[in-house]
Formats: sequence, C-alpha cells, structure tokens
Amino acid sequence: MNVRGPVKVFVLEWAQVNAVAWQVYRAIGFSRALIEVMDEQEVRAVAAHELAHLLEPAWVRRIRIAYMFAYLPIVLLIKYGGLWAIPIGGFLFFAVALGYIRFTHHYEKRADHLENQAIGDPNAYMRSMIKLHQANVHPAVMPGKQTHPHLYDRLLAAGIQPDFPRPLPPSRKLPL
Repeated sequence: MNVRGPVKVFVLEWAQVNAVAWQVYRAIGFSRALIEVMDEQEVRAVAAHELAHLLEPAWVRRIRIAYMFAYLPIVLLIKYGGLWAIPIGGFLFFAVALGYIRFTHHYEKRADHLENQAIGDPNAYMRSMIKLHQANVHPAVMPGKQTHPHLYDRLLAAGIQPDFPRPLPPSRKLPL
C-alpha cells in the first residue's frame, strides 16, 4: 500500500472484535478476538483498511486532532457566555458532532476503496465485516448516520448483493 516509514502494530486485549488506526502515532491495532475469529486473508484485508487511514492527507489528521478539542470552547461559551450562549452552544455542539460524523463517514468509504484496490479481493474484507458484525452482535443497519457506513451499504458498494432485504434500523427508543 506504499505506506512510508515504520508502522507500529498492537494486539489489543479487547473482548470486542475490532481494529483501529491511530494516524497521529502511525500505529494500528487488532483485538485478540478479531485475530481469533478471522482467517489470515480477512485479517490482511482489515489491516489494509486500517493502513489506508494512515495514508490520509496531513490536513485530515489535523482535523481529527482538532475535533478532540473542539468541544472545549463550546463548554466555555455555555458556562460563561450568558443566557444566549446556551442555545448557541447547543447548536454549535450538534453542528460539530454532525459535521465530524459526515467527515469521518467520507474517509471510511475512502479507506474501503483503497483496501479493495490493495487486496484485490473485496470478498475477503466483506467476509471480515460480516464476521465482525456477527461476533459483536451489531445490526446490518444502525439508526441514523454513523461514522462508519452501514454493513448493508458496504456490501452493496463492494458489488455483493446480500441474501436479505435492507433491514430497518433498530429503534432509538430506550426501554423504560
């Protein structure tokens, strides 16, 4: 994938089947559960997806870092800004959250695309995504727009027609 420089790889002691990329530290991590559930080709496909995140432009990394601190001025505005600062701060809070979801959603699709080009076998990555969702008991479609595309949409984007219709997302209503 033409990743320049060393990349640190970690095995994480998580119960959840997952992998993660840390762009700032040029590192990727795989949960032990992921390594146990998936075969070698599927782990390679997941690694290619995570490495694609390390290939993101420097400005994307800066936005990801800025997001970590974006809520601090909003909190100060709400606390010390007076009566009008509360609704303005609430609006800014949701605008930052929704904007970041949209931003990361785009770069998840980009990482999926780069992974497909690098591995050349879209079925390996899609098999890994199906195993990930089954092992973690995640639905194929989540409520609302998430930072990651829905599993069902990822399957369609890879040219795989699922053998089930697109399910409705789970209810957002909390029990009780």
